[in-house]
Amino acid sequence: MTTRSERHKAIARAVFDVWNTGALDLLDELVSVDVVHHDPLDPNAADGLGGMKRTIAAVRRRFPAVHLTVEDQLADGDRVATRWIGQLADGHRVSGITIDRYENHKIVEAWRAIVALRADPWVMVGRVGVGSGRLGRGGTGR
Repeated sequence: MTTRSERHKAIARAVFDVWNTGALDLLDELVSVDVVHHDPLDPNAADGLGGMKRTIAAVRRRFPAVHLTVEDQLADGDRVATRWIGQLADGHRVSGITIDRYENHKIVEAWRAIVALRADPWVMVGRVGVGSGRLGRGGTGR
């Protein structure tokens, strides 16, 4: 029998698979339509599931071969922390930690922090073209 923690970790991994494949419709089963996303670098963060889909689509347009690999996960109660590495098509690499909160087996709130391993993160935001690059425009930053 699958525990709640294992199911939530699988949902988080499935969201990372969407980043890798671009199959945005799969998010409808994994993420609440009014998800609250705390990411000050994401200008679509305040726009729920629709904003999340726009951000993933924009990243995939700029870096079609983007690949995110889950390195580690920890689950506690209604939250899952995922440490991941991202490889972009042009050799740039990023590392991040995402913390997701779940209700009824869907992500309802998420926090994300990203560090560029081989690039200036502000250049990356501008290159993706998802926003103006102004800190805090889309998310609450909390």
